[in-house]
Amino acid sequence: EEGEEGEEGEEDEDLEGDDVESQLEAGVLVKPESIPLDQGTLVDRVMQVFAIDGTPTGATVDLPGRIFDVPLRVDIVHRVVVWQRNKRRKGLHKTKTRAQVKGTTRKAR
Repeated sequence: EEGEEGEEGEEDEDLEGDDVESQLEAGVLVKPESIPLDQGTLVDRVMQVFAIDGTPTGATVDLPGRIFDVPLRVDIVHRVVVWQRNKRRKGLHKTKTRAQVKGTTRKAR
């Protein structure tokens, strides 16, 4: 009986793996547990408004789902992360002048 239960668990893992692969093929980021399950469903949200000091003002704002609740895209997230990391580089590159190039006396063309 214990062996049968283990086999069923393996089938469940295979189904989850297929779902992850299909999400990756579709270009949708696999969501960790901290992100709500209904994220990316294009549903309008009503959010509470807070003052600059963090106290609630009592007002609400409607956020359209077509703008604020779109599915996460792996390709865009990747490009942003690469861009941010490249901007952190120090940028010590420099092209040598004719006087700094060693090893030849040939005229530069």
